[in-house]
Amino acid sequence: MKISQKLTLSFAGIIAVILLATNVFIYYFSVSFTKESFYTRLNERALIAATEYLKRDEHTAYAIQETHKLYLQSMPGEIIKFYDSLNRPQFVDTLNKISFNPAFINDIRKKGFAKEEEPDGNQSAGIYFKDNQGNFVIIARAYDSRGNSTLQFLQRILIFVFFGGIIIVAIAGIFFVRQSLKPIAQIVKEVNKITATNLHLRVNEGNGNDEIARLAITFNNMLIRLEDSFVMQKNFVSNASHELRTPLTSILSAIEVTLSQARNNEEYIELLNGLHTEAEKMNKLITNLMNLSQAIGESETYRQTEEVRIDELLFEINREAKTNWPDIQISMDYKNLPDDASRLVVRGNRNLLYAAVYNVMENACKFTKTFVKCTLEVNNKNVQITIKDNGIGIPAADVKNILQTFYRSHNARSFPGSGIGLALAEKIISIHKGSITITSVEKEGTEVNIVLPVK
Repeated sequence: MKISQKLTLSFAGIIAVILLATNVFIYYFSVSFTKESFYTRLNERALIAATEYLKRDEHTAYAIQETHKLYLQSMPGEIIKFYDSLNRPQFVDTLNKISFNPAFINDIRKKGFAKEEEPDGNQSAGIYFKDNQGNFVIIARAYDSRGNSTLQFLQRILIFVFFGGIIIVAIAGIFFVRQSLKPIAQIVKEVNKITATNLHLRVNEGNGNDEIARLAITFNNMLIRLEDSFVMQKNFVSNASHELRTPLTSILSAIEVTLSQARNNEEYIELLNGLHTEAEKMNKLITNLMNLSQAIGESETYRQTEEVRIDELLFEINREAKTNWPDIQISMDYKNLPDDASRLVVRGNRNLLYAAVYNVMENACKFTKTFVKCTLEVNNKNVQITIKDNGIGIPAADVKNILQTFYRSHNARSFPGSGIGLALAEKIISIHKGSITITSVEKEGTEVNIVLPVK
């Protein structure tokens, strides 16, 4: 069922319940008011009859009928009865054979006034009248034909209003719901036009104030992120293909040259060493690409976090860096280390954190002239890792772009590398809710600051 149909039915249902409750309320109180009004009239008729009849000396049936015609306007099925203290009928009308229940008569005598309604719709009201001739119970009985006719007419009107109101509300509801949901239909129409080839299109945001406008704005923001992701993916695939082609080309070229003629053992060994070097470059590149893809996509592997001691992580990185760069002076400086080891713990993926910090360390060792210094500082909320070198530095114009994937400064292109390391480090640190900042002066050196929140 469509939302428009649900809204229309819901709206019509609510109005139907309100109309039904209102009609029942009106009819109930109309019935109560009509009955009470008729009981009041019967009570007045009984009182008038008692006053007039009991003043006369002759109490014959003829006198009763004459008094009734003179003072009272006849009502449908009207009967007036007098009962003495022994519940015996007085001023008996020979034409009237109806008698009342003794329990009803005694109730009138006890309370002074009582009323009842019979199954056939006749209503009776009685009073207890004290006179010098004796105490009497006078009961007036009649059928309220005019009141019942009015109630039947009111019932028909209320039924007509109920069903007519539901029909009008349903028609009006359909119109207003369609008008209200028209912007959504327009958004759906515009969204259906957007495909992978035209992600630059945007949805009309309307007045920008109501809920539908906010929905359009949110959808446009999603399109912006989606377009950026497509562009990033396209560039990633293009750059990755280019970077992977370089070592593959070197390997294929070396093999072709070697196969062009017979070689001695030394030449084959030299070739294999070259192939091994290129294969290692390719393996490292593929590893970095996988880590970058994992970091960008926030894969399930990353979410499998653990407690990582940063000081121990840096110790391992320092040991590996010294092994790979024995000619570089690498020093570690631990400042203000806390006595509580838990303040050195970061929650995250250990392999990715290792890859991020090692890539920064590797860049420093690759571009430095003589030394690399790594400093660890701890405060109440964060740990800060600072890696500084005195290498070639980064041109001021390139610093803002240096964290982009595959971006390399012009002065670094003579050095081996793919431009993935810092981009990978930035993505991993960002996912761990940390930050990485780079300050550099060309030909003087670079300083990289990594800040991570403690557990």
